[in-house]
Amino acid sequence: EQIIKAIGGVIELVAREKKSPRKPKLAFTEWNVRNLGDKEMSNEWRPTQTQYRLADALAVAGFLNAMRRQCRIVGLDNFAQSVNVVGMLHVTPQHVIRETVYWALTMQRRHAAAMAVDAHCECEGYTVDYDGRTIPGVPYLDACAMADTETGRLVLSFVNRHKTDELTVEVVLRDAAIQGTGTR
Repeated sequence: EQIIKAIGGVIELVAREKKSPRKPKLAFTEWNVRNLGDKEMSNEWRPTQTQYRLADALAVAGFLNAMRRQCRIVGLDNFAQSVNVVGMLHVTPQHVIRETVYWALTMQRRHAAAMAVDAHCECEGYTVDYDGRTIPGVPYLDACAMADTETGRLVLSFVNRHKTDELTVEVVLRDAAIQGTGTR
């Protein structure tokens, strides 16, 4: 997500320098999760077994949240290979297996709203070593807020990235009030 923000900054800078109202958006045309180096994942996969883990579903949910948060910069994000190979569904003549990533995609599809809303999250974090870089302060809680302008419905999407602990979330709404009841 930091890279998306940086590219968005470059797009803004070039548009400003060129005095152009055109600002191209990024497209993630074939994204998915798959870690073949992880022995727990797919090296021993068989057609009647899942090829994804809960960690993969959480990664997909977090990526979808990031795409919502960065909607001013990202115009398209397509999940690659929906069926078989590395798909959210694995279909055989006898079975249709819904992978863990299917549920993250389905939740976003069923519950997401059209307009992204700024959300601020304060929580502890962890450090990630990735591609020779150390990334400190990755928050344990990934939060995204969306609003439906027609119904006034507010949608909050949370992903708990902590490996072992549940997280308690306190939601504070500024300049808004809840009417009626919420659902989980």
